[in-house]
Amino acid sequence: MKQTRKHAQELHEEIKEWISQVDFIKEELAIYQKQLEEVAAKYTSQDVLAEVEHFQNQFIRQREVSDEIRHDYKQEENKLVKLAHENPASEHVLFDDHVDLRENTDTYVHIYSEVKDEFHKFLAKYM
Repeated sequence: MKQTRKHAQELHEEIKEWISQVDFIKEELAIYQKQLEEVAAKYTSQDVLAEVEHFQNQFIRQREVSDEIRHDYKQEENKLVKLAHENPASEHVLFDDHVDLRENTDTYVHIYSEVKDEFHKFLAKYM
């Protein structure tokens, strides 16, 4: 696979967008956690409580992954800042695209979307 190259500003903007996306997801997860607590308070059925536990575990894992991937973004951003400080002409230089981060981001968003869709179906049944 051929490595694409981009300007540092393009890479930086993409990282900023990804960080905003992670922050938004974490805010959504906080809302979903409250909704999950409301369902848990309403129902005592073991089947419903098993689903509640399932989603609680999913949300915990999503928050962990969010923190991990956000850390990766910040590390990449720090590299770009360091390069810019070391070489003021870096705005005219092309850098290797962060393909691995993009793939990780796509996977992260895909998995989160699946959890979110599954949770919305759960809420439709119990709220």
